[in-house]
Amino acid sequence: MPRLRPLLESVHIFTLAIWGGSLAFTAVTAAVAFPTMRKLDPRLPEFAAYEGEHWRIAAGHIANRLFLINDMVQLAGVLVTLLTFGLLLLTTKRAAAGVLWPYVLRAVLLSAASILVAYQLFILAPRMQTNLQAFWDAARAGDAARAEALRSAFEVDHPTASNVLVATGVCVLLSLLTAAWSAAASPTTPAGELESPALLRKR
Repeated sequence: MPRLRPLLESVHIFTLAIWGGSLAFTAVTAAVAFPTMRKLDPRLPEFAAYEGEHWRIAAGHIANRLFLINDMVQLAGVLVTLLTFGLLLLTTKRAAAGVLWPYVLRAVLLSAASILVAYQLFILAPRMQTNLQAFWDAARAGDAARAEALRSAFEVDHPTASNVLVATGVCVLLSLLTAAWSAAASPTTPAGELESPALLRKR
């Protein structure tokens, strides 16, 4: 089992990097899409009956797909990082005591990130997705009053969604840094054992 540690650490760190990269890419792309669409001020034939701001709808369609993809990446990230971290814990029972505390910190950070993702996936995202789709349907039908009410309901959750995204990103980044440090600091030989001489290993 100890021989699997380098592989487990590599998969764990790589997954954290992909997870964090997905969060950063999604946030940056959304931040660029909305101002760009607002400046272009497009008119969408599909929503011709809607007299409101079409740029919000255009940018919203782009951002919505990005966030759906990001949600899938986050779910995979949670599953893989928790699995690999659990397996890593099984190989640290005989590790030097001085390197045990990073695993406690890693456990706290991964737990926090997992809770945030669970809240995003199972509470926040479904409600926002329902309001968003209903807003688009009302706008497509030209029902301005209903569309505005649904857009307002969606906007109520937007600050919370942004805070969850940032908090998750911070947890993932700190997890990545701590995992990299922990992997570098972990002993290659279990504590209390001496490494076999090279000549003996060749026989």
